[in-house]
Amino acid sequence: MQVFPNPTSSILNYQINGGVSVDGIVIMNNLGQTIRTELNLGNNTVDLSQVSNGIYIVQFSLNNDQMITKKIIVNH
Repeated sequence: MQVFPNPTSSILNYQINGGVSVDGIVIMNNLGQTIRTELNLGNNTVDLSQVSNGIYIVQFSLNNDQMITKKIIVNH
């Protein structure tokens, strides 16, 4: 799985190969607190323009019951 650009200033793109799709995304701050949940994604992007600058953990829930975790940096 790829997430780009990282760091991002607003829109985070993600791409996954192998016929697997993303069912949902959970964005957590560095304390592990959930700050945002996205479901029913269709365009492979997440708008982070309203998220404060910082380092975040993004958990991608896949349609094959797996999860992928990525660290991202938001810098407006």
